[in-house]
Amino acid sequence: MANEDLQQKLQAKMRVLTNRYLNDLTKRIDDIENLTEQIDRNGIDNDSRQALRYPAHYAAGTGGSYGFPVISQSGRTLEDAILSPDRFDTKDIVRLSQDLIRISREIIARHHAENPETAVIPPQAEPAQPQPVKQSSSLPLVLIVDDDELIHQACKELLSADARLIFGKNTDEALDAMREHKPDLVLLDDMMPGGITGLSFLEGLQDNQELSKIPIIMITASSRPKDVMRGLVAGAADYIAKPIDYSLLGEKIRQRLNRLNTKILVVDDDETVRDLLDHKFSFSGCKMLQAENGNEAWDLIHKNKPDLILLDRMMPGIDGIALLGMMKQNPELKNIPVIFLTARDSNADVLEGFGIGAVDYIPKPFNPDEVVARCMRIIQATERKAS
Repeated sequence: MANEDLQQKLQAKMRVLTNRYLNDLTKRIDDIENLTEQIDRNGIDNDSRQALRYPAHYAAGTGGSYGFPVISQSGRTLEDAILSPDRFDTKDIVRLSQDLIRISREIIARHHAENPETAVIPPQAEPAQPQPVKQSSSLPLVLIVDDDELIHQACKELLSADARLIFGKNTDEALDAMREHKPDLVLLDDMMPGGITGLSFLEGLQDNQELSKIPIIMITASSRPKDVMRGLVAGAADYIAKPIDYSLLGEKIRQRLNRLNTKILVVDDDETVRDLLDHKFSFSGCKMLQAENGNEAWDLIHKNKPDLILLDRMMPGIDGIALLGMMKQNPELKNIPVIFLTARDSNADVLEGFGIGAVDYIPKPFNPDEVVARCMRIIQATERKAS
């Protein structure tokens, strides 16, 4: 019943957001029409090309989210043409702009005809500003960076029960909020008016040791493979293309927020190995613990009960094999999954590791992204088994 009530609430809110979207789209289409008339009279230059790109990008990224995929298709076609001056001249741009104007106005008129109560739409609230955060709350903190107020409203409906939310309209506000609040997760739109793009902002963060660890999900209307790869290479934790599937977005965010409670212990006498894995797992949203030897690890395991342990075999003091053996003798610790991460990779070593109870065995040198993927798979399997 609770799920049905939530679905009904979300559907009702989505109807309100759709009405507001069409109201906003009406104004943006008027802007496109004015720009198109200027381009038709004077030709297209770099300034007018950039001015037209933003509303085209907006149409491409929003229409499908509200049940109007043809608007997204038309907007994306126009944006692609704007970005390809060697293939599309002024007449092409004008024609594609007029197509978007016609399609949008037809959809708006049809929607209002089918839903007369939406012909008069309440005024839209002012865009949300970054807000003070009550530190006493135990919920994780998510920063939403998008100039579209409708995205803000949808995220409130989807996530208010799972997270505290703060908002920014551009990358300047995003940087201020990240410095002040240190959010657990950031949703970042790529294309916003003024300032730098979200992608350039993300690339610039990589030089900031503190802020670069905050997971960022990119939200953009561009699904071009090269743009997706550039975002991932720049450090995006995930990538969602507009039009947004809000159920998918909510699920991705909840999964990542759930990882904030996931504790992983890395036990290795090599500090560079510990720091590398600490960065990779922190970036994926997990809480990291480090130990440089078996004795230190034993204390941390008792105090913190980690969800998974990455364990080197050869260490001073208690070695990895002995530590795992001690865990298997303890009823409270014996079910914690342990993965050996070691340079000892002979068949005998691997068999010994599995024989004593390791769930996986990863030889050094290793691919850190593969290590993260294996650990996440094992944690998810353990959670499913427990439930």
